Amino acid sequence: MTRPVLALDFDGVLCDGLNEYFTVSAQVYRELCPDIGCTSNLEPFREWFYRLRPVITHGWEMPLLLHGLVAGEDMHEMESAWAQVQRRLLAATGWTAQGLGQRVDGMRDAWIARDEREWLSLHEFYGGVVAQVQGWLTATPFQPVIVTTKQERFVQALWSGVGVTWPEQWLYGKTFAQPKTQILQKLHQQYGVIGFVEDRWEALTAVQQVPALQNIPLFLATWGYNTPAQAQAALQLGVQPLTLGEFCDPQYPWCRGTD
Repeated sequence: MTRPVLALDFDGVLCDGLNEYFTVSAQVYRELCPDIGCTSNLEPFREWFYRLRPVITHGWEMPLLLHGLVAGEDMHEMESAWAQVQRRLLAATGWTAQGLGQRVDGMRDAWIARDEREWLSLHEFYGGVVAQVQGWLTATPFQPVIVTTKQERFVQALWSGVGVTWPEQWLYGKTFAQPKTQILQKLHQQYGVIGFVEDRWEALTAVQQVPALQNIPLFLATWGYNTPAQAQAALQLGVQPLTLGEFCDPQYPWCRGTD
């Protein structure tokens, strides 16, 4: 009998990559703007970069976000209207999403090839996550599945670093080039999805707008890249706020409401 699946985002749900995001973004920015990035101390922008991380959907946006901070863009406008600021910054710099994405991925690949242990050290799986995942992969009434915009090879490198072997067939990453809603629809049609755990508010509301997915329980990972206001609003919009303790509780009733 085919098991239903529990769909999980990776960054901000399973793994905290803020340190790596900022470090890679700073290195890419120094390549793009050597006259500024190589002569300026970028560390003062780290905390604002962390605060604004919830506005980012794809990895290519990270150097652009840092550029906006360095260039003096209004931080509150970046937080509330990132899409408009993003378009303005792309037009002003002449950069493209594809070009930025290639630089970010290339920087990561070169770093892993040079010193994989150092690269891995910039990440940290949230407390209790590794043990919970190992239990799920061993024996559960459901199959955990990762649905992420991150490159699969980076996800697998991080799992390998903590001794976890994640099945390739249950990892849907950047190379699929499909929206999460489309991947979830396919999973739901084939297996049934008992829940989708995501830290990005926009990703959850996008799922709510797809009629075929409206019966999927949605969970906001409050320990990830979202704001307190989003967590407070979750229940009003039919999204269950989830704490890290609940997520890592072996007795948490993921299968509630299912046959």
